[in-house]
Amino acid sequence: MSAPRIVTLVGLLLLIGVFIIAGSHSQQAEPAAKQNPPVINHTQRLTVVSAVRNGGELYLALRNDYARNIMAYAVSIGDFQFTEDFVWSGFESAGIVPNTTYEVRIPIPNSIKPVNITAAILAGGNGEGNAAILEEIKDQHLAGRIQIERALNRLNDYLKSSGNIEVTELKSQIVVALNAPEADSLTALRKLQPARQGTSLSENVRSALENVKQNVLRDFKNAESAEDVRGELLRLKHHYEVVLSRL
Repeated sequence: MSAPRIVTLVGLLLLIGVFIIAGSHSQQAEPAAKQNPPVINHTQRLTVVSAVRNGGELYLALRNDYARNIMAYAVSIGDFQFTEDFVWSGFESAGIVPNTTYEVRIPIPNSIKPVNITAAILAGGNGEGNAAILEEIKDQHLAGRIQIERALNRLNDYLKSSGNIEVTELKSQIVVALNAPEADSLTALRKLQPARQGTSLSENVRSALENVKQNVLRDFKNAESAEDVRGELLRLKHHYEVVLSRL
C-alpha cells in the first residue's frame, strides 16, 4: 500500500525541481537581440546597404554610388559622432572606391535614436550632407595640410643637405615649425581659403593642428630609431606627399 505514495512523492519532487530549474533559467540575462535601427541618410549616394545594432556595436555596410572615392564620412546617433577619414591612409588608393561596399563596426552608446549618415567627403574636397559636419571635416583637412607642408619643407631641406644636418637637429626644426604662432597658422589658413572670415582659429582647427603635430612627431621619432634612418625618412617623405595630394 505504501509503494504508490512513494512513487507519487518522488514524482512531485521531480516536478517541483523542473519548475525551479525553469524559473532560474528564465531569470538569466538574455543576449542583446540584433536590431535594424532606423536610418536617416543626409547624403545622396553613400548608400546604406544594411545597418544592424548588436549590443554595443553598430554594423554598417555602406556602398559608394558616387563617381569618385569617398575620403571621409560621418555617422551620428544623438550626441554621439563617429568620423572615419581615409586621407591619412598609408595605402596608395585610399577611401571607398566607387561601386564598392565598405563594412565597418562602430562602438555606439546604448540608444534607441536613429542612425544618421551625416556627411560624405569625396576625393577633390567636395562633399554633401550636414553643413556643420562638412565644415568640421574640411577644417581638419586644411589644418592637416598646413602641418604636413611645414614638416615636409624641413624634411626636404634635410634630404638635400647630404647628411650635413643631424637627425636630432631636423627633429628640433620640425618641432619649432609645428609649434608656429597662431597668427602664422591663421595666415596659412587664409592662403588656402581666401574667403575665410575671423581673426582667430576655431577650436576645431586648433585641435586638428595639435593632433597632426603629435602624429608627425611620432613619425619622426620612429624614423629616428629605424635601422635605415634615411630610407625611413624617404618613405615618410613619399607618404606625406601622397597625403598632401588628398588634402
